[in-house]
Amino acid sequence: MAYLVAVPATFDPNNYELRWPPQLFADEAKRLRDRKGSSDWTSDVEWLLREAFVSTEPAEVFSQLSSGDWGEPIHYTEHEQWLSQLIQEAAIWPEPGTRKPYWSARTTGRTSSARLEFRDIKRSFLQLIDQFEADGYLVHAIGQGCVDADGPPLDPAAVLSRRLGYAVEWPPRQPRAGWTLDQFCDLVEVFHDLVARPSTRWYQDFSSCGWHYSTFATGPARRLYRWRVNRLLAASTLGLRLAEDGEDLGRLVRVSPPALRTFRRRRSR
Repeated sequence: MAYLVAVPATFDPNNYELRWPPQLFADEAKRLRDRKGSSDWTSDVEWLLREAFVSTEPAEVFSQLSSGDWGEPIHYTEHEQWLSQLIQEAAIWPEPGTRKPYWSARTTGRTSSARLEFRDIKRSFLQLIDQFEADGYLVHAIGQGCVDADGPPLDPAAVLSRRLGYAVEWPPRQPRAGWTLDQFCDLVEVFHDLVARPSTRWYQDFSSCGWHYSTFATGPARRLYRWRVNRLLAASTLGLRLAEDGEDLGRLVRVSPPALRTFRRRRSR
């Protein structure tokens, strides 16, 4: 039987606005596409689309594609071609946050010189980790509570303390005053090593247990983590970034040593 495949000729970036780097999305989508035919494949792709895009439209369009007759095996031709076309177009889109500045900045040439101080960076970093945790990126390292599990997940503080070699309180009770710069930098690096993206998730209704995650991949998770953390650090006064390659991959390196030396002389706030 021949299948007629109707996919959009183009994808409107206004409706398909990415919250991920375009190439990272393309690479992760290709990885999932290569698993076509595995159990819950369409659900895994929908999860990626919901996570990587700002709106739900990409996931909704994908879910509405033809899935064959009731009771018959799903034919993936239309899904695969739609996804392949999206991958091809999205790979050349600009990164999120690269749009032109707002009116006053464009017309007056004014640029904001304000940089986030350490206390603000700590708060923003905690929010970032909270989002990774909510999306299941720490389940591979720490585990997840479940009504059917034999025991509780690992204690995050114990996992962090064991890796760092000193006691760490997590989550910190007073993040604005509770970290030195060195402790903050340790945490930035250790979370880079802990994150892993779950390619599959399923919802357990019993006792409102919630989402459960599996099929983890460290590569895309670490790429996303570096991208998000580096955007945060670039807006700060710290003069640091996570290295993207080489022997320092996933480790903080200086981009502005004088500013960092000045900062180290201050007490953490």
